[in-house]
Amino acid sequence: SLKSLISSAHHIPPFMIFSPTWIESLRYDINARGAPGTSDAQIRLMLQKLLEDRFHLRAHRETKEMAVYLMETTSAGLKAPPLDPSKPDADSGFPSGQWSALAMTDTLAEFAGSLSSFAGRPVVDRTGIQGSFRLELWFNNQADSEGPDLLAALREQLGLRLRPGRAFVQILVVDSAEKTPTEN
Repeated sequence: SLKSLISSAHHIPPFMIFSPTWIESLRYDINARGAPGTSDAQIRLMLQKLLEDRFHLRAHRETKEMAVYLMETTSAGLKAPPLDPSKPDADSGFPSGQWSALAMTDTLAEFAGSLSSFAGRPVVDRTGIQGSFRLELWFNNQADSEGPDLLAALREQLGLRLRPGRAFVQILVVDSAEKTPTEN
């Protein structure tokens, strides 16, 4: 859908995009590729440009108060080692099967942003911890399977918890878009 393309281009979960309903229902095939070595950030910028050129997409960002999860540390504290740039990334050893896994070497604020897609609402970092960490998390995203769910995995593996709350977050508002894209 156009909404999923916008989500990929702007690197935000679909629930943080406010748009007309048709943007979720119509489907499109896009065939494009970047040159070898093109970064994910560069691909996202190219996709943004494609959406602007072909769909005449116009959107803006604004701040809105909404239901969120506040990410905090548990009483055990953060269970993640600081990032050591001198050590290469090792295999995480995540179990195979019906698992979702996040492995990041980023700040907790960036990690919270990545959790938003899995949590179903924005996750806001309220830990107050600065720096970059090796954050590895595996959890079961299937209700009928074994293994920890997202909340249990955060608590057990990283010493973090999500608490429901409200906060101001940045959303993307689609001002206009064409249902039929222009040709090459």
